[in-house]
Amino acid sequence: MLAFPSVAVEVISGNCIPLKGEIHPPGDKSISHRAVILGSLAEGVTLVKGFLFADDTLRTLRAMEMMGVSIESHGEELKILEIKGK
Repeated sequence: MLAFPSVAVEVISGNCIPLKGEIHPPGDKSISHRAVILGSLAEGVTLVKGFLFADDTLRTLRAMEMMGVSIESHGEELKILEIKGK
């Protein structure tokens, strides 16, 4: 059995201004796959923000397009339209 020593961290804050802002984490492959598949099955338009453009996620996009789904790419966003001829 491994034992790890405990580590104490003390944070001291003085007269500071509050931290405000937004973070935009990079896209995630498994979520990108799911978003494309579910968006392809949904009725109407699906907007996917933060899509991760990787080899396997692009293959998922192409597979959905081959099945008749119309997909538009705008930067890191995808617009998934209904299946043509549905």
